[in-house]
Amino acid sequence: MSGVTPPDRALTTDSDTTPPNYDLDAPLQGSNTPVAPTLVDAGSEHDENGSDNGVENTFARLSNVRKHVLLAIFSLATALDVVSVSGLITTTESISRDLGLEAGNITWILTAYSMTFASFLLFWGRVSDLYPAHIVFEGGFVMLAIFFLISSFVTNKYGFLVLRALQGIAASSTIPSAYHLIVHLFPVRDKQQGALALLGLIAAIANTLGVVLGGLFELASWRWLFRFMAILAFASAGVGALIMPWKMERHIAANKFSKLQRLDLFGVFLMTAALLLFILGLTSGTTDGWKNEHFLAPFLISCVLTAAFFVWESKIHEDKALLSMKLLKLPNLVLLCFMAMTPYLWWGTISLSLANYYQIVSHHSAILAAARIIPIGIAGLVGGTLVQYMPALLSRPKWTIIGGIFIAIVPATVLLILGDGGHGNDYWKYMFPGCAIGSFAIILVFLAENIGIIQAVPPSASGVAGALLQVSLQLGSVVGLSVQAGLYTLVDNDISNWKGTQYGYYFVIAWLAVSLIVFTIFYRPEASQKVLQELQTSEKLPVDVAVKPTVSPV
Repeated sequence: MSGVTPPDRALTTDSDTTPPNYDLDAPLQGSNTPVAPTLVDAGSEHDENGSDNGVENTFARLSNVRKHVLLAIFSLATALDVVSVSGLITTTESISRDLGLEAGNITWILTAYSMTFASFLLFWGRVSDLYPAHIVFEGGFVMLAIFFLISSFVTNKYGFLVLRALQGIAASSTIPSAYHLIVHLFPVRDKQQGALALLGLIAAIANTLGVVLGGLFELASWRWLFRFMAILAFASAGVGALIMPWKMERHIAANKFSKLQRLDLFGVFLMTAALLLFILGLTSGTTDGWKNEHFLAPFLISCVLTAAFFVWESKIHEDKALLSMKLLKLPNLVLLCFMAMTPYLWWGTISLSLANYYQIVSHHSAILAAARIIPIGIAGLVGGTLVQYMPALLSRPKWTIIGGIFIAIVPATVLLILGDGGHGNDYWKYMFPGCAIGSFAIILVFLAENIGIIQAVPPSASGVAGALLQVSLQLGSVVGLSVQAGLYTLVDNDISNWKGTQYGYYFVIAWLAVSLIVFTIFYRPEASQKVLQELQTSEKLPVDVAVKPTVSPV
């Protein structure tokens, strides 16, 4: 961060029980420099040692070295979760050949993981908020490593797909628990923002570089990709176990319900089943047709279960709800979750379609196909690095999201449509700049939404917030890939016909345009502040806080 207001000028709220509202997208009064409000304690003690009821403040008191090692482990866990899908994009052909999977079932190599990963996120988010999150993270990371290792030796196709589903369940426990722990490792808002930005950046880069990694291991065997991920997971989990503070100070708020009651198992069942059936329906629709009962039945049942979930959540006591109505009342939370579908929808649709086109139509090797889409990863890295030096891009999320989505449409996706597959010089004329510009814009949108969702809720709900973010990202990917696959039927599933890919890109443009309009109309940064303050007050957080503006360069 470039500079901060001196502590003696901070606006303390010791004697004011209703803190003022701050517009995240408005400049500080009397200054032309945009600012982001940062919650810190008026005294020096709580700057690094903040706590709230029901969570540990032991993590906040760790040394900077231990904090950043843990942050690196959380980032690696996030990267492995992403590479578990993106790394297999260029290896599905060899996996299906070795295991004897029929052509119509190849998508299950990716979908078996994605279905369970997305479906169990909210459950693990709630568990991370109620139980020690570091145990949830370590346990899930170790189980993920075990399932990776076993998968590398399996020769039965059904056993492999079952293990992929188990990998998804284990991986889904590491994400919300990591978000929960990061919030408490870095209670000061600007440091927390930087940590969350790093986590998001790693995930975004892994989404593309995973394709390259898969291509490299394809030169030897896809089995070594799983063994490599298992080694990294085992080693990281071991380091994490050594430096995690296992003896915790607990500050538990009084609650008349037990943790098991507050886990909301029936709500978990309804939402998990709804997500599973929704993803199953979309996946089946791409192979069996959108009028087939294999799509219609699970899709319609998922809609009923989703409605039943929200009815159930509104009827039970808010302390027992998986998704408290207080959280859903945050004006921008639902909107940001909807917007969070956009990044993976763009990345997934563009990356998979181009990787398949280059391998099947242009007859490139897996590694060469991966190299041709590497501008997506490099541009994402550049964009993610830029926000570290220009934090105003994240502290003023409204204009970052609006600008990023607009650029992702024009010129980025338009260039890709005009590229006609990128043959000859058309690759450098259309495909390269389209991939680079689009990914640069989308990474800014992704980071702004990522941080916006996590910091829109109290720390006690950070696990659920992280789960909501990931569910939205995964649903965006599933929707994008399913629609793209369905649109290929318009050209008789002939992937060599570039019009099939173009139709998918037209859908991406339409989605981005609708998202841009909805966000521009309904996003109200100032509206969420009052509700969030009420939630924080209801949790009886320390009231001796100050709102210290952090000056960011424009």
